[in-house]
Amino acid sequence: MNFIQKISGLKLAGWLGAGLLLIGIMNALHESASAVTVDDFWRGTAHFEQVGEIDWVTAPHGNTAESSSWFSVRSNIWYAFNRVGIPDSQAGCPSTHMRIVVRESRDQGRNWSGPEVAAEPGDSVNGDGCAILDGSAFFDDMTGTWHLLAQCSDVGNQGGWAMCHYSRKNQSPKGRFAPDPGNPVVKGGSLWARLCNGAQSPCPATTVDEGTPEIVAKERGRFLVTFHGYDYASKTALRGMAYTPDFQRWNVKGGGLPDGPLLGPAECVRHTPHCVGVGQASTLFTQKYVYVLAESMDKSLECLPGQQWLFYLHRAPKGEFPRSGSKLWETYAGSPLLTPSSNDPQTTCKVTYARWIRDGSSTYIVYEDRITKSIYLKRRLLKLMPGGGVPIRLM
Repeated sequence: MNFIQKISGLKLAGWLGAGLLLIGIMNALHESASAVTVDDFWRGTAHFEQVGEIDWVTAPHGNTAESSSWFSVRSNIWYAFNRVGIPDSQAGCPSTHMRIVVRESRDQGRNWSGPEVAAEPGDSVNGDGCAILDGSAFFDDMTGTWHLLAQCSDVGNQGGWAMCHYSRKNQSPKGRFAPDPGNPVVKGGSLWARLCNGAQSPCPATTVDEGTPEIVAKERGRFLVTFHGYDYASKTALRGMAYTPDFQRWNVKGGGLPDGPLLGPAECVRHTPHCVGVGQASTLFTQKYVYVLAESMDKSLECLPGQQWLFYLHRAPKGEFPRSGSKLWETYAGSPLLTPSSNDPQTTCKVTYARWIRDGSSTYIVYEDRITKSIYLKRRLLKLMPGGGVPIRLM
């Protein structure tokens, strides 16, 4: 190699080094820009911006009936669990014959694989003969096991709404989950009966329908789970909390639990007149706070024409799970975070199933925005972005 070639080589190496340095700086800036948290949003220095829609119709083997999605992220792969109706409904299941399917996305929700059945009605001896639907999934790193906890109902609606548990010892949740021999692991009304007992009960004694469970975290060998409940007599909708080491034994009091409802009418009635409380909810932790995005409604927990159906963002200090009505609960700006785009009074449950998604340092919200009273909806994907202004920017 002559002198000129050496100089040229050094220049090329310098240019390559500078290029790699520039790429590194750009990546660092991008990472810094995406590292905003919901704490920043609460302060008004970040906003949520719609970055796309998730549409199962255009996905492989798409189905408009796939809904109430919940999501898990592992190794940058997004997994979506959906309930889907089974056309050949059984005589004892006239309207709720549903299974759970799972899909995966390797490009942050833009494209999805075909669905694979995770749990099928009748998988268990008891509890899920008719339907397995709204719930959540959690990967336990300690045991290499996926856990699926879902609302379930049996043939003839025996026992009312309950909760069933399924597991899969695999790095991927794509495939069949094994039913828990103890299903239903939570019988309808069993947890609320313990939460709402006594003369000074913090909630109606007739609260039932444990459903829309969310496995929030695992700490000290115990799974932290939230779930909704409803009292049909007073039309009161609540969110409860319990710990379980094995989805068989459930503790609803002590150990940092709220010793009563976690959320209820007290968190929304100040902002939505005649609010009956909360239903489905999704939980997110930052360094300082726990954030709960909670479905709130007036009239009742049933989908009715002319009903308000909204999502409020609540927070409390991290490490605290206050009882409903506590001053530790704050509500974002006193107004709903997510509102429906449809003004049609006949369209029921207009905005539903809002879920947090955390992928690395990025934070997302997915929710279903029903456009008309038909089956069609927009499943909006929002991403937390730096910068203030309008809190939610939709396409």
